[in-house]
Amino acid sequence: RAAKPKPAAKPSKSRSSFVPARVFAWGPVQGATTYRVRFYRGQRVVLQRTTKTARVELPRSFAFAKGRYRWVVEAKVGAKYGSAVVDSKFTIP
Repeated sequence: RAAKPKPAAKPSKSRSSFVPARVFAWGPVQGATTYRVRFYRGQRVVLQRTTKTARVELPRSFAFAKGRYRWVVEAKVGAKYGSAVVDSKFTIP
C-alpha cells in the first residue's frame, strides 16, 4: 500500500520569526581595555554589560520581549568611554 502524502504545512501567521542571537560581537577597537554594551527597549536600558573582549553573551535569564530595540557599544580607551562603535536597531515582532 502506498503511503498517503502529508498535507502541506500551513504558513505561519507571524510575519517574521526573527530571533536575536545570544552572542553579539563587533570589531575590536585598538587600545580598548573595556567595552560597555547597552540594550535599550524604547528609551529604557533593559540590559547593560561590560566586557574586556569584543563580544558579549547574553545571560540565559534575559529574554527579548516584542518591541523595538537598540544596542550600543562604547569602547573605553584610557580613562573614558568614547563614541559608540556600534549603534544598531532591530525589532522583535
